[in-house]
Amino acid sequence: MHNVIENVYNSPCLTLLSVSDFIKQYPMENGPEVLGLHPNAEIDYYTQATKEIWSNLINLQPQTDDTAILAQAKTFEELEIQLNKDLETLHNYFENWSLRLNPAKSVHCCFHLNHHRAERKLNLFINNSQITHSEHPKYLGIHLDRTLTFKTHLTKLKGKLSSRNNILHKLAGSSWGSDANTLRTSALALIFSTAEYCAPVWEGSCHTKLIDTQLNSTLRIITGVCQPTRIDWLPVLAHISPPELRRKEATKKMYQKLLDSPDLEINPILQSPPKHRLKSRKPIWSRGNQLLSQNFNISEAWTNSWISSDIPNKNLITSPSVKIPGFSLPRREWVLLNRFRTAASLQGASREEIIEEMAKGILDTAPQEYKTDRIRKKNEHGIDPTSIVLIQELERFNILISKIRLSLETLLRALAGEVGMDEDLERIASGLYNGQIPRSWLRWAPQTKKNLSNWLNHFMRRHEQYTAWVGIFHFIVKYTQSLLDSLQHGIRRRNSLYY
Repeated sequence: MHNVIENVYNSPCLTLLSVSDFIKQYPMENGPEVLGLHPNAEIDYYTQATKEIWSNLINLQPQTDDTAILAQAKTFEELEIQLNKDLETLHNYFENWSLRLNPAKSVHCCFHLNHHRAERKLNLFINNSQITHSEHPKYLGIHLDRTLTFKTHLTKLKGKLSSRNNILHKLAGSSWGSDANTLRTSALALIFSTAEYCAPVWEGSCHTKLIDTQLNSTLRIITGVCQPTRIDWLPVLAHISPPELRRKEATKKMYQKLLDSPDLEINPILQSPPKHRLKSRKPIWSRGNQLLSQNFNISEAWTNSWISSDIPNKNLITSPSVKIPGFSLPRREWVLLNRFRTAASLQGASREEIIEEMAKGILDTAPQEYKTDRIRKKNEHGIDPTSIVLIQELERFNILISKIRLSLETLLRALAGEVGMDEDLERIASGLYNGQIPRSWLRWAPQTKKNLSNWLNHFMRRHEQYTAWVGIFHFIVKYTQSLLDSLQHGIRRRNSLYY
C-alpha cells in the first residue's frame, strides 16, 4: 500500500489523464496481490484507503466555473469561425471525460467600439445548441459591458454600497456600536472591502464617482458631520485614506505583483504593452507604469492634497494620515467636536445664531464635575503624594468646568432676553464668534496660545486622561513644581524632618 502511494506521488504526473494512465498499470482486481500482500491477507482497510486516494485525485482536476475563451479579430465573421472551432475542441474534451458543457449556462459578449453595430450578436454553438448573447456578462464578480466602461458594474456596486450604508447607519444609532472606532472598523470590513473588490480593473473608469458618493456617505456616518462639510475633511476625521488614493495604491500593488510574476501570460503584454490609441481608455499597464514611475506613496499624496486645499480650519490638522483625538468619545460628543472642527454647520447663520449654537454645543460636550470628596474617601488609606496631586488637579478642573457651564448658561439666557447682556458676557460671545478662548476661562486654565477649537479638543483630552486616572488611582505625570513639593513634604513627614 505504501509503495503504491509513494509511486503515485513521486511519479512525474502533471495531469489527471497521466495520473489515470499511471494507476491503470496496476492490476484492477481487488485481490491482496495488488498491494503486494499475501493472497489470504485482510485488505478491507487498504481497499477503502485506495478508493479515498483515487477520489482525492479526481477532485484535483480543474474546475470549469468562470472559464472564459478569448479571441481577437478584425471582423465578426472571423471571430465566429475561430470561437466555434475552439468550442468544438472544448466539447470534444468534455466528451472524452464523460462530462457535459451546458450551453444554457454559457454566454458570449463582443467587446468593440463600433456603435453602428452595437446590436450585432455572434452565432456560436456548443453541440448544435446556440449560446445566448449577454450585454453585461458577469465574470469573477465583475459586470462587463461592450465598451468596457464598467458603468453597469459600478451602478450595481453603488446600490450594494447604499444597502450596506443603511446597516452602518443603524449601527450608528445604537447604544453599543456607535463609537467611532467600531463604526470605522465596520465600514472598512463591510463597505470599503466591497467597494474596492478588483479595483485595479475599473480604477481608470470615468464612472468611479458613482461609488465615491456612497463612500463619502459612509465617512459622514462615521464622523457625524453635516452635509455642507467639505469632502476633504471626511477621510481625515474618519482616519481612512481617500477612496481615489486607495484605488491607486491597489493598482500599484497589483501591477508590481504582475511584473514580479514572469510565468503569467499577461507578463509579456506588461513588458511590451500595445500602443495606446484612445485617451479615454486607461488600461492597467498604463496606469500602473505611471504610478511606479512617479513612485506613488499614498501618505505623501494625501498630505500634498491636504496642503493644497483651501478648506476652513485646515491649520488644525498637521498631517491628515495621523489619527485625530476623540475617537474614544461618546457619539454625541464626537459628532459635536467634529462639527466644531469643520465649521460647516454654522455657514449662513447670523451672529447670534452662531453664538447660540456654539454655546449649546459646548454645554452638551462639557463633562460633569468630578466627585473629589467621594474619590478621597474611597482611597483614604492609600493616599500618596501623586494621588494628592491628582485630587488637586481634579479640583482645579472642576472649577474650570463650573465656570464654563455657568458662563454659557447665563449667555444663553441673555440671548433669549431673560437677563441683561453685561460686558463679561459680551466678551464671551465675541470669543465664541471669533473662535477665541474667553478670558474668564483662561483664568482657571493652563496658559495656552491655542484657538477655541484646539483648546476644546485639548480640554476633552484632559477629561479623558483624568477619568482614566481616577479609575486606577495611579497615574504618570510630568515633574511639575506641585508634584515635587508634594513629594518633598511626604519624604519629610516620613523621616520626621521639619523646617
